[in-house]
Amino acid sequence: MNDQKTELFLDTYKRLETAAEALVGSSGRSSSIMRLSHLPEFSRYRDELDYCRQVRNLLTHEAKINGAYGVIPSEQLLAVLQKVLRQIEDPPTLGEYMTPVSGLLTAKPEQAVLPFMTQMDERGISYLPILENGKVMGVFSQRSVFRWLLSGKALDQTVTFAQMAQVLSIEQQRGIRFVSPDLPLEQGRELYRWVSAKHQRVKLLLVTKAGRPDRPLMGIVSPYDILQEE
Repeated sequence: MNDQKTELFLDTYKRLETAAEALVGSSGRSSSIMRLSHLPEFSRYRDELDYCRQVRNLLTHEAKINGAYGVIPSEQLLAVLQKVLRQIEDPPTLGEYMTPVSGLLTAKPEQAVLPFMTQMDERGISYLPILENGKVMGVFSQRSVFRWLLSGKALDQTVTFAQMAQVLSIEQQRGIRFVSPDLPLEQGRELYRWVSAKHQRVKLLLVTKAGRPDRPLMGIVSPYDILQEE
């Protein structure tokens, strides 16, 4: 049983080496797995992968004791190898991490603004998609209120999202992007890490088919959905 576990560890390590070489190329001077660990999306596994490398070297370079391996890799080490291998062979996508539209607070253009502001405050929601036939016609946020009031208009019980359409448009928003559900998770993380030349950050990802703004909203991915797992 212990030898089977060790053979599985060695086999998984070899598969990961092959997969890593496909990403970073081969080099006789350094381990492809360790070079893989210097890529941003795999850097959080660097220490664990180095530990795996040392165990693997011990198992392959040292003679067996009475025909048996002298070291038995732990379940945790095998799990690390399997997790990194899955990330290469079948990388997770934003569609797996998004909050589906059915679980979102959304509004229609003809609805009044103030009741939704109360709900947003109570639920700690920063962005409210405004949907027309399922498509995003705009996004309501605190910035929308500032722009509306600064234009000299009042915000009373009668004001609807349709009346605020000009300040709700995506073009008027800072840091909102449309993305495909098939976009790899790590690319989504990179979007949130990226800061433009104007020191602006991406703040919200709207998920639609092929990342097109003219397609119905499928869900949203916030920074909290994907950055907290790093």
